[in-house]
Amino acid sequence: IHHYSTDNGITWSNQKTITNDDLERATLTSDVHPSSAYFGRSYAVWLKFAPPFPLNFVFTDDGGANWSAPAQINNPIQRSVGGDITMGPNGSVYVCWAGVISTSPFTEDFVGIASSSNGGSSWQVTENAFDMNGINGLLTQKGNIRVNGLPNIAVDTTGGTRHGWIYIITTQKNLLPAGSDPDVILNRSTDGDRKSTRLNSS
Repeated sequence: IHHYSTDNGITWSNQKTITNDDLERATLTSDVHPSSAYFGRSYAVWLKFAPPFPLNFVFTDDGGANWSAPAQINNPIQRSVGGDITMGPNGSVYVCWAGVISTSPFTEDFVGIASSSNGGSSWQVTENAFDMNGINGLLTQKGNIRVNGLPNIAVDTTGGTRHGWIYIITTQKNLLPAGSDPDVILNRSTDGDRKSTRLNSS
């Protein structure tokens, strides 16, 4: 379900159904780069909560009044969870997700990434971009609070020396550079998602 505002959030539209999928973690991004062929387009991505648990996406070119038909991005080799989306340079779109193990607590096992340079018409997909060992489950040291290691993605579009670098944050443990306690790990790619470097952030 989607709402949109044309007055900076003072009032909102009636709700509009984008999909009837049973889904998890829907996220949005918009192309705000005037030089992009898709300037003004907004995208939504979510995990379809049914086998094979792929990422689906839609887009709108009219501020959310109308949306494209849902389309599948990946063909998971393991069940996908999460899903995040961001814009890169020149109107490119990037998404990431976690692949999980097949038994409870469905620990995040690796991160997948996909990109589109043509407004979502086609996607370059890497189902397993790098390994991780997530923290999905209960954190006993913190009163059994429920936690996860779902990835979040950002791309540098500043035009500076790191223009186009891709950053993915994960939360994990027991896999270097993480220790035996939950750590935040910054993964970065400087070559358009072909390889990544991992930095321990906590």
